[in-house]
Amino acid sequence: MNIRLFIIAGMAALVASACTKEAGVIQTAEGPKTVFYADLGEAETQTRTYIDENLKIHWNRGDLVSIFQTTSNDRFRFKGDDGARSGEFEENCDAVASGDEIGSIYAVYPYSEETSLGEGEILSVNLPGAQAYAEKSFGPGANTMVCKTDSDKLLFKNVGGYLVIKMYGDAVDVKSVSLSGNNGEIVAGQASINFSEDGIPSAQFNGESGTTIGINCETAVSLGTSATDYTEFWFVVPPVTFSTGFTLKVTGVNGATCEKSTSKPFTITRNEITSMKPFKVELSGGNQIGPGEEEDGGDY
Repeated sequence: MNIRLFIIAGMAALVASACTKEAGVIQTAEGPKTVFYADLGEAETQTRTYIDENLKIHWNRGDLVSIFQTTSNDRFRFKGDDGARSGEFEENCDAVASGDEIGSIYAVYPYSEETSLGEGEILSVNLPGAQAYAEKSFGPGANTMVCKTDSDKLLFKNVGGYLVIKMYGDAVDVKSVSLSGNNGEIVAGQASINFSEDGIPSAQFNGESGTTIGINCETAVSLGTSATDYTEFWFVVPPVTFSTGFTLKVTGVNGATCEKSTSKPFTITRNEITSMKPFKVELSGGNQIGPGEEEDGGDY
C-alpha cells in the first residue's frame, strides 16, 4: 500500500465583512497588519514546502500564500525561520484589497497574482508544467495546496499526487527530465478547483493546458552509479490515469536524450506517492521499463 503524506496547516482567523470571521492584528512600524498563524504539527501531514528525511513537512521563511477573505487575492508571507513547523503569516501587500463578499474563506499555496476566485466561489489556479529539481523532494512552488473553510483555521490539502523516478548511470549528468502520458493526457495548466463536502479538492482543466511536466535542473545533476545508489526526481502530478502508460525523456548536458516508457494503465492518486524501481539511464539508448515496474505498493 502506498505511503501517504498528508498535510495540515492551521492558520488563525481571517477577516470577512459581516461575519464572525476575525483576523489577528499586530502593530508594526507601518501600522496595524493582519496576521495568520500556521501549525504543521497535527494529523494530515503532507507537504509544504519541503520534506526532510523523515517525511515531515516544514515551512521556509518567506513562503507566500494567497488568502481570499473576499474575492480579492491577498498575499501573505511566512515570518518564521526555515524548517519551522509553525509560525506567523503576515500581510505582505500595500493594503488588503477590497472585493466582493464570499461565503467561505479560501487559501492557496504557492501565491500567484494570477490565482483568482470567480463566480460560484471557484478557485482558478495554475498547475505547473515546469517544475524545478530539488534533492529528494519536489521543487519550490511545484506542490499546489488549497483550502476552503468556514472557521478560523485553514486546513490545506494537496491537489496532486507524487511520482518518484529513480535513475542511475555511468557518468551521466542530467539537465532535465520530462513526463508525458502515451495517450495525450492533460497534466498541467489552468485548472478550476472544486471541493467535496469534507474539503477534498479536485481539479478540472480549462483554458490553456499541457500534456507534459518537465523537471529542470538549474545545475546539472550527476546521477548515482548503481541501482542502490540512485538519484530521485519527484514529479507533482494532478490525479490522472495514463491509459496506455507514460514516457520519460531524460536530457543530458550535451543534449543527448534517452526515452523510457511504460505501456499499461498507470494511475496517480491525490496525496499519494508512487515510486518507480531504479533504472539505468543510457543517453545513447531508448530502453523500455518493463510493464508494471513500479515498486511493490510504492512503499518506501
